[in-house]
Amino acid sequence: MKSRDLLTRVFEVTEDPRDGLLFLKEFQSQKSCFSCIFISNQTLVEDFQKVFKDLALLQSLDLFPLVVLERSAFSYLNTFYAIENQYKKSQKPFPFYLIRKTSEAKEKARKANSLHRTPILLANWQEEDNEAHILNIHQMLSIQKFIFLVESPIQDGGKIVSLLSPGLEIDNLKKSIALSEEEVKWLSLAERVLNAVNDPRVNLVLTSPLSLLKELFTVKGKGTLVRKKSKIHSYRMLSEVNPAEIQDLMQRAFHKKLKSSFWNRPFDLLLLEENYQGCAWLERTEHGFLLSKFAVDEIARGIGIGRDLWDEMVQVVPKFFWRAKPNNPINRWYSKMADGNQKSADWTFFWKGVELDDIPSVIHFLRKKEEDFEPE
Repeated sequence: MKSRDLLTRVFEVTEDPRDGLLFLKEFQSQKSCFSCIFISNQTLVEDFQKVFKDLALLQSLDLFPLVVLERSAFSYLNTFYAIENQYKKSQKPFPFYLIRKTSEAKEKARKANSLHRTPILLANWQEEDNEAHILNIHQMLSIQKFIFLVESPIQDGGKIVSLLSPGLEIDNLKKSIALSEEEVKWLSLAERVLNAVNDPRVNLVLTSPLSLLKELFTVKGKGTLVRKKSKIHSYRMLSEVNPAEIQDLMQRAFHKKLKSSFWNRPFDLLLLEENYQGCAWLERTEHGFLLSKFAVDEIARGIGIGRDLWDEMVQVVPKFFWRAKPNNPINRWYSKMADGNQKSADWTFFWKGVELDDIPSVIHFLRKKEEDFEPE
């Protein structure tokens, strides 16, 4: 398959091809395996062709996740390809590199990558300490994303439960919906892993084999993702932060260059994720707080940093307003979070907690406000 055809296949599953290319470059830049995919025997039997078709596509894009199979699956893997190749002489065997011990994962996964093969680790998943198994893989290969392929992610009334954090959110979910025994076990495993790991970027995902590419190459994903909440800090003086990193974050998030005059206007409150992956820049005006900039690193959007930032902002500043360009892809999410909005040819105006009588003056203020970015 040609490179263009490969990219077309990836972009077919993304809502925005820019997202697909963004994640592709990010994954390709990682020196080790970019993710770890766990495939149960049941999933292997029921969705073998779909799973390995997608793994072969990833391989063609020079992407080699660490695949974990149960030991009993190896004979099935060999048998399947022997039969396939007996009847389809044109089909090439799936090039994998077998790892029989977790302790060998670091050395052999890198060897597999150098040979352009997908590393497959065999594990006694039902017998071993699963928490320790994942932590060892993370420690050896610095993998942050652990994907578990099952029949379906967790759902509530037919809608995917897309994002959870250990503790209260998972406890509330267990009380509100009927979870299967396997879902409860997986959530417990996710909590134990996240409580034991120090890297805040580590996350575990439960998704369907049919949604693997969408989970990997879109911001929204297509599964149930569990990760720790982001640490958000509040600042009121520019001297307390690194302006260069904030400017870089904003310009990457908006794909535009900030005017130098932006820094002549001080903020009244800056909410900032501890690793400069997201920020909310708020200014006090005669009409209340203006959310001047809500910027989240594009890769970080897929793990819920934007939601954490928003939740913190609503707690600290219950009344605020903002605007966004009509073609801004985040507007659909803004519409869900806002109390109301009004559209014009140049802008969509949003507000939250603003009194009804104050909305016309807020819109007038937003309409007159100059742009902070250089013209494209």
